[in-house]
Amino acid sequence: MSATEGTRAVLGVDIGTTSTKAVLVGADAAVRASGQAGYPLDAPRPGWAEQDPRAVLDAVVQAIREAVAERGVDEIAGLAFSSAMHSVLGLDGAGEPVTPVITWADGRAAEQADRLRADPLGPVLHRRTGTPVHPMSPLVKLPWLLQHDPDAVAGVRCWAGVKEYVLSRLTGDLVVDHGIASATGLFSLADRTWDGEALAYAGVRADQLPLPVPTRHVLRLSRAGA
Repeated sequence: MSATEGTRAVLGVDIGTTSTKAVLVGADAAVRASGQAGYPLDAPRPGWAEQDPRAVLDAVVQAIREAVAERGVDEIAGLAFSSAMHSVLGLDGAGEPVTPVITWADGRAAEQADRLRADPLGPVLHRRTGTPVHPMSPLVKLPWLLQHDPDAVAGVRCWAGVKEYVLSRLTGDLVVDHGIASATGLFSLADRTWDGEALAYAGVRADQLPLPVPTRHVLRLSRAGA
């Protein structure tokens, strides 16, 4: 029997800085169930703030499982993901993490940000991308990594954020929605694509980044993800 309108629900998943929360919401906007799983925020050096991407993925799966186990609905119509912005991690050719997740709270690129802010290019990129020149921004995190830790990033094929990594493991597609992309400092708000001048500054190419898509872009779970 097909589910009635009252027994359909959507699962909202928020990938946060220290935990992932999943909430199952019915068509009547009532919360039917929830789940949550945490992970540490590591600080291997002063001012650094990292996460283990695999631990985040495990927490996403655990939070979803908890919510679904309690669900009391006949049909889950879809999943909707949100996450903390400004994160960066490197992936290899198979989509596996090469680096930790460098979170928004990481300040290692402070001097890089100061130099760009004082350069005429800084305000230009700020206007085009909408992202302030700040240590949190992937725009300055990426050149810092390439300059200061080249051995650690030697195996990186693609750069992404934590949400893009999780979605790629669940669907097989490496995409970034316009909302998350707009917080990278690499995305042209007017053109809705990666900004060539920002990419040149960061030392990356467009084919090393996820494909930008609208925030309502629909993905399908892969068999493994399901």
